[in-house]
Amino acid sequence: ACVIGGFDQENALICIGVFSYEMADRKEAELLCLYTREQWRGQGWAAGLLAYGEKMLQYAGIRSLICSLTGEIGYVNEMSEFLKAHSYEPQIVNWHMYVYSCRQIASSSRLLPFKNDTYQFHCDKEMVRRILAQDTEIPLDIYQMIKRETDVDNSLFYVNKNQLMMAILMGAEQSQYHFVKGIYLNPHMTKKEIAMSMLAQMTESMHVKDMEQDKICFHINKNQYGQFCRSLFGDPQKDYWIQRYVKQL
Repeated sequence: ACVIGGFDQENALICIGVFSYEMADRKEAELLCLYTREQWRGQGWAAGLLAYGEKMLQYAGIRSLICSLTGEIGYVNEMSEFLKAHSYEPQIVNWHMYVYSCRQIASSSRLLPFKNDTYQFHCDKEMVRRILAQDTEIPLDIYQMIKRETDVDNSLFYVNKNQLMMAILMGAEQSQYHFVKGIYLNPHMTKKEIAMSMLAQMTESMHVKDMEQDKICFHINKNQYGQFCRSLFGDPQKDYWIQRYVKQL
């Protein structure tokens, strides 16, 4: 990562930006944090620091800068307007993160009848690579999510005739939080009992210490899966808005 600070004439820190080079092999970088002290906001400090960072990254060979936003609606609205004003284009605008306790998920009355099913949904990494190469109908965003963001060993996949029919894509666990990075349901998937069995098994494979304190966070397209999650698990404890913006340098 690269940290850039903005200072006044007395060398007091006014604003700070953090940029990640984790994706430098793809000529991409990510803006992780941009913060200005409250009394200095609205004076162009963040805009100046961002412009400086963009020039530095461009000189280093970076061709695009990504910024992902997750937070309550007020924060995301403010930051998204700032990014759009500086020529960042939206890639994701209608994803949300629903936060549930593990108990709330595990006690879903609609999933209880499927708890003891014997379907096997784990795939090794080689099989996942083969499916990604053979199944040309996987949407691009799901394909990239599996390649870049998914912990394959802890994710669940249902494959039929070399086609991915359903997947629950898990991120790396962090403390008491378990992240479902995405849910994929092939439009030709007709076996409802398999879909319900996969969702029922999801919590069984997690290392949960406290059913009430541990959280499952669903990253979902609200239009596509929002009502689906609410119908299965009820209203989430928290609902965060997720957006992603990119700028070509």
